[in-house]
This record gives sequence, structure tokens and C-alpha cells, in this order.
Amino acid sequence: MNSSIKKYVIPMFIIVFIAVFGLSSTLSISKNSDITDAQLNLEEWQSSDFLLLNGEWEYFPNALKSDISGTGEFVTIPHLWEPSAEYSNQPYGYATYKMQLSGLDPDLSYALHISDLGMAYNLYVNDRLIMHNGVVSRDEDHFVPEWKSKVGVFYPDELGNSTIIVEISNFTYYKAGFWNPIQLGNTESMTSEHHERLLVESILFGWFAAIGLFFILLNALSKHEKKSLHLGVFSLLIGLRILVTGHKIILDLAPAIPWEIIVRADYMFGMFLFPVFGFLMFRMGYIKPLYWTRYVSYTLGVLAILSTVVLPIFYYQSFFQCWTYLISAISIYFVYMFAKSIYEKVEGVLFMFFIVIMLGTIAISEFFFGIDQLYLYYSIFIFVSYIAVMVADDFLTIKKKQLSLETRIIIDPLTNVYNRLYLNQLISHGYAKINPDFITYLLFVDINGFKDTNDQFGHVVGDEILITVASRLQNFIGKHGAVIRYGGDEFIVIIEVEKDQDIHDTIKDLHQLIEDRIHVFNQDYLMTAAIGYSLYDGDITLDDAIRVSDTHMYENKFEQVSHTVKYHD
Repeated sequence: MNSSIKKYVIPMFIIVFIAVFGLSSTLSISKNSDITDAQLNLEEWQSSDFLLLNGEWEYFPNALKSDISGTGEFVTIPHLWEPSAEYSNQPYGYATYKMQLSGLDPDLSYALHISDLGMAYNLYVNDRLIMHNGVVSRDEDHFVPEWKSKVGVFYPDELGNSTIIVEISNFTYYKAGFWNPIQLGNTESMTSEHHERLLVESILFGWFAAIGLFFILLNALSKHEKKSLHLGVFSLLIGLRILVTGHKIILDLAPAIPWEIIVRADYMFGMFLFPVFGFLMFRMGYIKPLYWTRYVSYTLGVLAILSTVVLPIFYYQSFFQCWTYLISAISIYFVYMFAKSIYEKVEGVLFMFFIVIMLGTIAISEFFFGIDQLYLYYSIFIFVSYIAVMVADDFLTIKKKQLSLETRIIIDPLTNVYNRLYLNQLISHGYAKINPDFITYLLFVDINGFKDTNDQFGHVVGDEILITVASRLQNFIGKHGAVIRYGGDEFIVIIEVEKDQDIHDTIKDLHQLIEDRIHVFNQDYLMTAAIGYSLYDGDITLDDAIRVSDTHMYENKFEQVSHTVKYHD
């Protein structure tokens, strides 16, 4: 295992653990009931288990509850309506389904859950309406579609029997019928599972939205980091799709949103994910883009938006079939390029390939076989979180290198204090005070006789003296200012002092500090310095403060009696 993968092992373990724990604690397993002749005896059923009411139901086409009588034809649930010539070969119309439960406990309450059915329905138990979606109608003018997961509670009659009748109508969607079985359970378990599912979807939406916005903002702050942009967009699209699928949280936030907008948004977000995913893989370096692949990705993105905005919804099925064939063909190219990258031993590609294969397998199962969407969202959670860790690590590494480089540029390599470039930055942008309540002064420090020291004892000794003086100046001001090597043996010291502190006392202390013995190569040297100062506060510019302090420094130099460097054995 190479070093780049090793550092992601612990984060990846945590990510997978969270995903597995979340999925196992949320996902409910439902048993098939296999209803026969629209009758189901539940005497041996444990009400703590969830049961899917699939199997044979009575079917009454072109009839509502008030119209049915006798026995309908038996159809197997799930059941899809065939296109009708009456409605321009669309699966439009209305119908009623009926079945009988027996063997229930008359003293217990039960719950039915419908996650996805319609486009409008009324569900009755023992002639009592317990839940509905939209407005069921015999014609399009009075029909109102709705598509939201709901739970309804009912009590069986005194004999433990319950007759379930479901009215369904559809005049808008390309798919219609009783396409998902109703889920049965006791009230406490069913409502608890419903609320937990809603909570999990809300948390997942919040996570993906936060990741998306964070990395989009990161890209705005560092526009050369395109990986963060594509990761942000991909994650945000997943979050938005969670809003309009499953329990359709968007309807809790904005109940007035029309059904058609939710359907179009569902398809748009889902279809737009693939081209964004392609760009993300290109930017991560796992797939080397050819000249035409970028144009294909852009075309797919535009096509995903335009088709879902412009096309009537009843064309979605045909278009989506063409889209899946197209994506399947492009996926073959992706697999080939992944294989090529694996052969070329691109760093980290094998691990990413396994994640993408897992994601693709679950996505295919969700689209074509109707497995629970939580499998898909948790697999995407693993994928996005892993990529987020990698992109964030790359970003921090680059920023550290940039910061290190910027620091080296403005730091004098000999004395390890700031240099003239930093001073120029201060002149351009100004000095930001560390302590607003303090007074700021600028000191100009010139080491007396330093040239003679260099000539007499050599540049190595001179360098050590400069290093020592700079270190003493830095330690003297601490975090209350900055030390800048102005050039040669000259230093500028920006220092902040308390308002009641006399700057002359500060300069006197600084003189004494510089004049302490400097020990270099088993020899002691005594140095002196000329120091000038200027107030650097209020409206005084840095240039003016430097000129004033430089003038005072020369005055101080002439006032000093001796500029001689003393050498001691």
C-alpha cells in the first residue's frame, strides 16, 4: 500500500463505519405476503415485522370506490397500467384495487405506509379514508397529482378483519398503476421507522449540502482548485435530489411547490450527476480526458437541463431509456480508462476504482431494480466523503507550500527576521496593529563600526554578530511588533508600547541589550548601535516614519562618544 493511500485508511474506515451503522440502523426489512385471491390471513404474523402487501388484488379498471360491485379481476401487485388508445397511448385513467385482511387483533392499531404510488390516490380501510395523495378524479380537469410518502393508521373490526380499498388516478405521468406494494406494520414501529427515515434523509441532505457549499466556496477562494468546484457541485446535486425523492423533504419545507416541478427536478438532478462525475474524475487524475470527452460532458450537461425543462413529462420514459443507453456506452469508456490508469499504476486509482464500481452497481440496482434509495445515498456518502478528504488534504498541502514559499520570500535568510520585500508590502498595505490600545513607534537601528568588524575579523564573524543582534531585537519586542533587516547592518523595529511607557526608556533598554557581549567562536565582541525613532501612529505614513527615524539615528550616531569595536581575548 503506497503512502498516499495509507494516510487515508483511518478517515476511510471512519466513513465506512458511519455509512454501515447509519444504513443498518435505518433500513427496515419487509417480508413478502403473497396475497392469494385478494385474501390474506395474518393470524401467525408478528405485528412487529413489516409486511409487503404484494400478490393478488382485485382490480376494477375505470371505476372508483363508489362504482365497484361484485368481484374484480385479479392482478398481481406491483401492477402497471398499459397505454390506452383513449388517452393517446398514455397510461392514463383511473382504477380501484381491493383486498381483505383477516386474523388481526381487534384491540391493536396498525399502520400502512405508501412511499411511492400514484399519481393520486385515496386509501380506505373498512370504508374509512386513512390517507391520500392529491385529488383522485375521473378526468384530467379535476385531477391533482401529488407524490409524497405517507403513513395511515387504522383499527380492524371486532372480528379482526380489514378491507383495504385503493383508488388511483393518473393523467400526467408516463408511469401509472399500483407499482409499489403497501407496507403493513404495527402503528408504533411503522411511525417510528417513518420518522427515523425522514431524519436520516434530512441529515444526509444537510451533509451533502454543507459539503457542496463548502467546496464551492473553497473554489471561489482558490480558483485554480477545480477539483473542489466539481466535488462541490456533485455533492450539492445529491443533496438537492434527496430533497425531491424518498420522503420528499422539499414538500415539508415548501408544500405549495407543484408536483411537476418536483418531478422535473428529480430527473434533472439525477441526469446532471453523470457529466459532473466525469469532470470530477478528470480533475482527480484517475481518468485522462481526450479532446472530445470534455465536449461530450458539456453536451450531456446541457442535454440534461434542457430535456427536463422543455420536454413534456409523458416523454420522459422514452428519453430516459435513450439516456441510460448513452450513459451505458460512455461508462464502457470510463471503465477502459480506469483499467488503463490501473495498468499505468496511477496513484490511488485502484482504490477509487473499487469505490466507483460499488457506486455504479448500486446506482444500476436502484434505477432498474428498485432497491431502497438509502443504499445509493450511503454509497455516495462514502464516495463523496472520501473525495472530500483527499481534496481537502491536497488543498491544505498546497496552501502550506504556498505559505512556506511566501514566508521564505519575505524572510531574510541570514538573520531570520523580515526583509525589505516585507517592508515594501507594509508600505503598500499598511501595518496592522496587534494591540489597538498601544502606541506604535518605528526605530531605526544601525550597528556602529560593523564594516570594520567585517574587514578585521571576516564575514563569518560579521554574520554571527548580525544573527545575534537580530535575535536580541526579536526577543525584545516579542509579539508586540516586527523586526526588519533594512540592509547590511541596519534594522527597522516596529514596536508597540503602552501609552504610559516612555519610548526613551525603551530605547535605553535596547542599547543595553545590543551592547551585551556577543560570543562568537570562543571570542567575545562588544557592539554598540545608533538608534533613531519616530512615532508611527495616527496619520503618519510608514515612509515618513522611516525618514524621521533615520534622521534621528544619524543624530544619535554623532552624539555617541565612541564607535570603536572592542576585542577581548
